[in-house]
Amino acid sequence: MTTEDKKLVAEYMGWKKAYLSKGYHNIVNNRPVVFDLNDAGLIVKEMVKREEWEDFVAFVEETPKNRESLITWNQLIAWLFNAENFFSAFVEWRKGND
Repeated sequence: MTTEDKKLVAEYMGWKKAYLSKGYHNIVNNRPVVFDLNDAGLIVKEMVKREEWEDFVAFVEETPKNRESLITWNQLIAWLFNAENFFSAFVEWRKGND
């Protein structure tokens, strides 16, 4: 993920830049953000709260490269359980919604 991608994710979540560690810090859970599946889970929870989860999943399903390779719902969810895939899709989705 690029610095701009991380900034986009952090802005969505309200995570603040912690200058001592030079990374983002989740002040709610008082821990650094490492953009792993734990952080992805927090984002999913936020998307559900904002009622955006279904829009995100539909976006992922309809992305041309995914439409050809992710044939079943199980494959789609398994694909999202890879942090790199999740954050890549999330950033694409946010850029399309800004």
